[in-house]
Amino acid sequence: MTISAPKRSPKQERFCIALRWTLYVLLLALCFVLQCTGRHLNPLYVIPAAVCISMSEGVLTAAGVGMVTGLMIDISCGKLLGLNALFLVCGCVCTALLFMHLLRHNIINVLIVTLLLAAMQGGLDYLFYYYMWNYDAVETVFARWHLPVIFLTTGAVLPLYPIFKLIKRRLLPPSGNANEA
Repeated sequence: MTISAPKRSPKQERFCIALRWTLYVLLLALCFVLQCTGRHLNPLYVIPAAVCISMSEGVLTAAGVGMVTGLMIDISCGKLLGLNALFLVCGCVCTALLFMHLLRHNIINVLIVTLLLAAMQGGLDYLFYYYMWNYDAVETVFARWHLPVIFLTTGAVLPLYPIFKLIKRRLLPPSGNANEA
C-alpha cells in the first residue's frame, strides 16, 4: 500500500503553473540585472538559472529558456545577437534530456553541467571574437577574462540552485520518477 499526495484541482494546477513561471521570469530578470551591473568580471548568472529551469522542465520549454537566456547574454555582453542563443538552445535541450534520462537532480550534477556549458560558451566566445582574428597576446584574454568568468558562473549555482529546488518542490506536480533525489 502506498500513500500518495493529494491531487490538485485543475484550478490549483493552473495557479501553480502561473506562479512557477512568474517566479522563473522574475529570477531570470534578476539574474540579468546582476549580470549587467558592475564593470569588471561578472558571472553569467543566466546560465545556471537556465540549467536549473531546464532540468525540471520538458525539452521544448528548455529550448525556449535557452533561447531567451542566450539573447540575454548577447545583450548584456554587447555581442552580435544569436550565437549564444543558438548555443544555449542546444545546451538547455541537452540538459533537459540528461536530467530526464541519465542524471539525478542534485547540486553536483548541476555544478558539472553548468561548468560544461559555461566552459563551452566561454570557449566559443573566445574562438569567434578573439582567437579567430589573431590578435596579439590573445591568450591573456582567455586567462584573465574567460577563465575567471567560467568559474564565477559555475559558483553562481550555489545560491541559485536552492531557490529553483524550492520552486520545483512546491509548484511542480509530483512525479513518480525514481531519478530524483
